[in-house]
Amino acid sequence: MYATRLNSQVYHFVLPEYRRTLCGLRVSRVPFSQAQESLHLFAAPSPEQTLCKHCERISKQDQLVN
Repeated sequence: MYATRLNSQVYHFVLPEYRRTLCGLRVSRVPFSQAQESLHLFAAPSPEQTLCKHCERISKQDQLVN
């Protein structure tokens, strides 16, 4: 899963429990229409969006360890 803000071009990897991103941000349970500044879950990023640089760095470090 992934998370993003409503008007953001940056997306984040979401940890399996769906409450935090890989870089540590909290994912909101409030619907998109009610809280525009919160991170919300979605299924797949669009081609225009870019991965958060912190999530990218952490995921690369995890690949080296595993």
